[in-house]
Amino acid sequence: MAYKQLTLEQAATLINCSPKHLREQATQGDAPCLRQGDKLLFDQEAIMNWWSLHILNRKTALQKEQLQPPLSPVLPSALCAPDRIDTALRGKSKAAILKSLTALAESTGLLYSVSEFHDSLRSREEQASTALPGGVALVHPQSRDEFLFEESFICLAKARNPVFFGEANGLPSDIFFLLACKDDIHLQVLAALSSLLITTGLIQNLRCAETPTEMLAALEAAESAASSARAGQRK
Repeated sequence: MAYKQLTLEQAATLINCSPKHLREQATQGDAPCLRQGDKLLFDQEAIMNWWSLHILNRKTALQKEQLQPPLSPVLPSALCAPDRIDTALRGKSKAAILKSLTALAESTGLLYSVSEFHDSLRSREEQASTALPGGVALVHPQSRDEFLFEESFICLAKARNPVFFGEANGLPSDIFFLLACKDDIHLQVLAALSSLLITTGLIQNLRCAETPTEMLAALEAAESAASSARAGQRK
């Protein structure tokens, strides 16, 4: 899929960021862009991957005052199901975990090309690890090509044994979310899950869950708790 070039305003709308902040990041050399005189242009895939890194790293780009209100909240649990959850994922290395996650994704019947999907996951990890503090990783493909998977979905897995997956402090990971989301919701879902991991007890509840149904229920409970907290803040 050929990704198009976007104007400053189009790129800011895509990543749910203020044009002013995006211009500042581009001027400082942080955000990837092309310059045509005084005009800034952004490659769609490059800017989405850059913003994904900011979401995962919780950098200044995610400070509350710099974000616009979400356009249409997406519940991660709506993209998951018990048959997309593995409570004993096999793998003793990062490479093995990626293969097992690819197999789990294949079981959904939504992949157009298993090998290309796996290659895209590996390419994303080569760019920067999706492992976060707390032993969890938000794995997702480098590209969201329309011919990579049929529709958006999420797989969830708990590894049999913690694996070193590239977390910044060198700690192992045992909870893996696999996000296969189309461009229109990818950043929203990534941000939503990142927030749930920080503001709720989701990680520990997933570790305590023994069945796929219990793991999905833990995710739904975290979403409900986060929604209630937001409602309380608005009062």
